[in-house]
Amino acid sequence: MLTQIEKKYFEMITPKIEMGSKSDETYTRCCPICREGKSFPRKKRFYMYNKSGMKFTLVHCFNCGYHKSFNNFLKEYYPSECQMMKSEVKGEKLLSLSKLKKSSDLTSDLNSNINLNDLDFSKNLKEDSFNKPKKLFEIPKEFQKLPVSAVLYLQKRAIPEKYYKDWYYCNSKVTLFDKELYLKDYIIIPFYYKNLLYGFQALKYIEKKFYIYLPAENYKIWNLYDIDTNKTIYVAESIYDAISSGFDKIQIISSLGVSLPEEISKKLNVVYCLDNQIIDETSYKESLKLLDEGKKVFIWPKKSEKFKDFNDLAKAGVKPEKIRRLIENNIYSGFEGKIKLKLNKG
Repeated sequence: MLTQIEKKYFEMITPKIEMGSKSDETYTRCCPICREGKSFPRKKRFYMYNKSGMKFTLVHCFNCGYHKSFNNFLKEYYPSECQMMKSEVKGEKLLSLSKLKKSSDLTSDLNSNINLNDLDFSKNLKEDSFNKPKKLFEIPKEFQKLPVSAVLYLQKRAIPEKYYKDWYYCNSKVTLFDKELYLKDYIIIPFYYKNLLYGFQALKYIEKKFYIYLPAENYKIWNLYDIDTNKTIYVAESIYDAISSGFDKIQIISSLGVSLPEEISKKLNVVYCLDNQIIDETSYKESLKLLDEGKKVFIWPKKSEKFKDFNDLAKAGVKPEKIRRLIENNIYSGFEGKIKLKLNKG
């Protein structure tokens, strides 16, 4: 039987369009080695499986014949995820040992008076925190895997593969809800609600044009339904800046240049991360407005004028953890924030 950790990492490395069937013993997807030839992404002939009596979980492609243990497959093609999985497995084993050592204390714990009515289960909000999108749609067949030119562009923009592995490319006309969209040579950044889409941003990366598609009155917010509402949420203007902030995906959203709706912001502990206020007058004025409203704002420090936004920092080679610390150390609110902002602006 597959472990929960193996299932988690198999899903982590698999783009949604390539995921196949799931069971306790077997997961399937499009083969990442041979790419299934002309049948991509219809056929899912790459199997991860662990049946009764097997010591190790294996992977096998019934198209190209690739065959290895799941651990060695990760080590070969996804080394960073392999290290993460090993650490998680080690941590789980240590936790199990710790629980065994404390087993003698469990009897007394069971006798303690616990009132279930005092426990707050309302914090597990996730996507149910917000209204479900009014219109959802499947990934159109015209959305294909990213070509090499698009991947090279995204790498140049310092976008990690763990994000763009779920992005697509379109080079044709697409019809959605009776609306024709002409998306020639666009990168498609999906807005996911579970395994469906509630919108997307189309980026014509060669000409630096973009288009946002949202049917009905869906929220104009990227990554809204994948955040952990129990954590601080960092709101960036662009998707690239949100990704470059250094925070985990469960803590970032992009408002795509517009203010968050009140019904969203009031449910979250939000920090607004705008473009550099020192060089961007619009960002400066918007930050003052947010501070007047009692919101928390990241204020760019002095001597940061050569960087317009977080993605500029990432492209310059600044490590994600350093960008994250920069943000955490420069969060202000209220009168103190207004003074800091004006002093830094000069």
